[in-house]
Amino acid sequence: PTICIHNNQLIAVVRYVNYYIDAKGNYKAIDKDGNLTNMGDIITRNICGVFDIVDKQLVLNREFEIKYNDSYDGRYKGTEDIRLTSFKDQLFYTGNKITKDGYGNDLQIHIEYGCLDIATESTNACLLTIDKKNRVEKNWVLFNHNDNQKVIYKWFPLTICSLDSADYHNNNLDICPVNIENTFDMPPVFKDIRGSSNGLVIDDEIWFLTHLVSHESKRRYYHMFVILDSTSLKLKKYTRLFTFNNGRIEYSLGLEYISDNNQLVIGYSSMDSNPEYISINKSAIADIMYTKFA
Repeated sequence: PTICIHNNQLIAVVRYVNYYIDAKGNYKAIDKDGNLTNMGDIITRNICGVFDIVDKQLVLNREFEIKYNDSYDGRYKGTEDIRLTSFKDQLFYTGNKITKDGYGNDLQIHIEYGCLDIATESTNACLLTIDKKNRVEKNWVLFNHNDNQKVIYKWFPLTICSLDSADYHNNNLDICPVNIENTFDMPPVFKDIRGSSNGLVIDDEIWFLTHLVSHESKRRYYHMFVILDSTSLKLKKYTRLFTFNNGRIEYSLGLEYISDNNQLVIGYSSMDSNPEYISINKSAIADIMYTKFA
C-alpha cells in the first residue's frame, strides 16, 4: 500500500494481483475462479480508499477501483507500484507501466507519472523518459523542493531530475523527457539502494524510505531511511539496514508523517500480499542513524 495525507484526508492505494509467491519464492497464478493455473496474464488492480480524519480516527469516506489508460495493456495489465504524493492541491503519483510484449518477448518498463483525480476516480498520466534510458526503469521517487516537484532517478550517484517538461494532462501516455538538474556523490552502500517512498519534507529535511535486495536462494529485502538537506539536497544522514517483521520480501511504497505525535507511518506488503502498516516514533530512528560518513 501507498499512503498520503491530502487536503486533510488520508488517501491509501492498495495493489491487488492475480498471483501469489509460494514458500520457495515461485510465482503462482490464480484464475478468475480462484483456481491455480500456469502464469498467463499478470493483472494489477488498484483500489483507492479515501479516509476522513475525525478525532484522530480514520473514517472511510469512499472506496473505488482506479480507472486508467489501458492502451499499453498486454500480458501485463494495469499500473504497478503506485506511489502517491500531495503537491499544490493535487494528488500526484508514479508507477510502473509495462508495455505490450506478447508472451515472453523483450519487455520495456516505463515510469508512469501523473495525477489521480478523486472526483473522476481516474488517472491523467504520461510516461517519463531520460537520456540513455534503461530497458527497465523502476523506483523513481517524487519530492517537493522550493515549490517545484522533482524526482530522484537513482541514488548512486544521487541523481535529481526536473519534471517541468512532463505533460501528463491529456492522459495519452505520451513519452515525456526529464532533465537532470543535480548529481551528488554518495557513500558506496548507495550503489544498491532503490525507491521506496516519495520524499516527505519534515522541518529542514526531506525523508525517504529506501530498500535494497539481497539475491539469495530466495530474495530478502532490507530497508533504510535516507535524509537529505532540504536546502542543498545533499545527503545529511541515513540509517543502518532494518526489516519490519523479518520477512523475506517486504516491499514498501508508502511513508507519511504525523506531526501531532511525531510518528512515521509506513505501508508495506509481505510476499506481494498481506498489506500492513507500522508506526514508528521519529525520535527512535536516531538510535540507528549515521550522521558521519566518507
